[in-house]
Amino acid sequence: MELLARVRFLRLRSPEEGWPRWTEAHLLERAEEWLAPALDGAASLKALARADIARLLESTLTYEQQDALRRYAPRVLELPSGREAPLRYAEESQGLPEDGGSDSDAEPSPPVLAAKLQEWFGCSTTPLVGPPRAPCPVVLHLLSPAQRPLAITQNLATFWGEPYLQLRAEVRSKYAKHPWPDDPASAEPTRLSKKALLSVESGRASGDAKSKPNKKKGKKRR
Repeated sequence: MELLARVRFLRLRSPEEGWPRWTEAHLLERAEEWLAPALDGAASLKALARADIARLLESTLTYEQQDALRRYAPRVLELPSGREAPLRYAEESQGLPEDGGSDSDAEPSPPVLAAKLQEWFGCSTTPLVGPPRAPCPVVLHLLSPAQRPLAITQNLATFWGEPYLQLRAEVRSKYAKHPWPDDPASAEPTRLSKKALLSVESGRASGDAKSKPNKKKGKKRR
């Protein structure tokens, strides 16, 4: 569950903040507490099965923790292209952490964000997540126009140098319909192909022309 992974990420980055360790045993032991709102309003097992588990668990956090969760372990990030993309936290696909032992010494894996490489044009700063005292750069999976992985980086500024030029030389002919500028760090971020970009620019030019006042020269009186 995404919420469990986000809370675990913050617990490992800032253990002094008292984040809960939501193991399966812990949640089952205290089910009557966090499930109470759903139990009170459920008229049947079918209705109970529709309960929003994530919302119920999040409601057990303090207001300060809920605010920190939204700010320091967000569900999505806005890309330079303007689109919002989801962040994938380490344990999201692994379910609940195992019971027993302690993960206080574990190194938290940074979240992953996958997006088309061209959507990062014009940006040389890798986004950070985590509490202010212990931020970490997001792992960026840079995708091809076909949504296949091309590169992985935590340092965009470095990637836009030689690594990008080598990658461009390898794939530009395969994805020739998409922009591959010489200077990606100062290029315009986009999700569009070159043809679509030209269509957008043409539409803007047409709109600008229509918005200009039509000044007609009057006939001179003799």
